[in-house]
Amino acid sequence: MNPLMHYLRFGSVEGGRRTLRICAGAAPGQQVFRPELPTVLICVHEMSRTGAPVVGRDLVREASRTHNVAVAALRGGDLLDQFLPHCCGALVTRTRCARCPT
Repeated sequence: MNPLMHYLRFGSVEGGRRTLRICAGAAPGQQVFRPELPTVLICVHEMSRTGAPVVGRDLVREASRTHNVAVAALRGGDLLDQFLPHCCGALVTRTRCARCPT
């Protein structure tokens, strides 16, 4: 089974350190998933207007020319609306483990 699909179907009930907790949820992207294209997941720590998220947005834009693109971020932000036209979907999550603050 596809690991992302496995998490979406079973991960939230499995618990444990390796499971992502969905906090802000999923946002549908404006690109239609095309099965004939390869799929890539691009992750950024947040969707603010700072350096790394801006680079991530540009990567999503370029990758969408030849790939289905899914986006994941630990925190949302102002750039979410700029990711959505170029991806099939975006997921904002947070991770939890005993060693990390909430």
